[in-house]
Amino acid sequence: MNWWHGTGLLPPTFAEGMVYYETARFLTAVYGTLVIVVAFLIGAEFDRRIGIVAAALFAVNPLYVHDAHIARSDDLHLLFTMLVVLFLVRYLKHGGVRALIVAAACAGLSVSAKYPGAFNCLLVAAAIVLRNPGRGASLLRETAISAGAFLAALFGSAPYLFLRFPLLLEVFRRETRGRQAGMEILGFGGNLQYYVGDLLALTNVPLLLFAAVGAYAALERYGKPALPLFFGLLYWVLLSALALHWRRWGYPMYATPLLLAAFGLVLPLQRLLEIRARGPRVACVAAWAALVVATVAYPLLARGFAVIAELR
Repeated sequence: MNWWHGTGLLPPTFAEGMVYYETARFLTAVYGTLVIVVAFLIGAEFDRRIGIVAAALFAVNPLYVHDAHIARSDDLHLLFTMLVVLFLVRYLKHGGVRALIVAAACAGLSVSAKYPGAFNCLLVAAAIVLRNPGRGASLLRETAISAGAFLAALFGSAPYLFLRFPLLLEVFRRETRGRQAGMEILGFGGNLQYYVGDLLALTNVPLLLFAAVGAYAALERYGKPALPLFFGLLYWVLLSALALHWRRWGYPMYATPLLLAAFGLVLPLQRLLEIRARGPRVACVAAWAALVVATVAYPLLARGFAVIAELR
């Protein structure tokens, strides 16, 4: 509703009553649930088992579970960003412009949800360059097609960004201000550390180790199609360049370790299953399975203990 700047057209009993907030929270929960589905689809582009593990990791992540109950645009931004990644993976795997058009359109929709969605344009541009090395004509053609899809989706979802452009500039200037009451200004390096610390507070060391293993395994096995999975690094650097910092801004950057961890959890297991000696194979697989269960269950256990502590 806010996309079309149409809240003034709503019935007063809806716009001013609890129905409005209940609807907003319901939609946010839907967006958060769809993120789990898209995480599965991204992983399944490489291996169905990777998709299942990725969906499980997103389903139990404390930040995403908690904030999916709050009426904000961050979950919608994350959903469209994940869709950009999904269709860029398909584009790099199979080529063709259909997946590229959908990815560029989702990038436009992500901007209408939250202005850092503009970073997704860089992801689309990088994918086009990777897909067309040394082919100038194809590069220009696909760039023009993706730009048209981006602008069409952005105008269709948020026409007032164009119709009230001076107001947009004023709001953008206000949103990118250099200070906020009660917030410590950390600078670029401080913001980088802030988001890393936030990630460590939301996950555990084994998961990050799996993410590091998964980063290597994904690139080694799948090559270029795996590069969009690293979109969180782009968000980490560019958001840290802004003066302000917020935990919820980190939604996209926190998604990358979860996706890569799914690769790190699944691909090494395939190697363990290739061990010929039955005894060592069973022992290694059992130890790996226990570590996986502990990693996935950790967020649930941590949240459960926190709730118990609050009740006491």
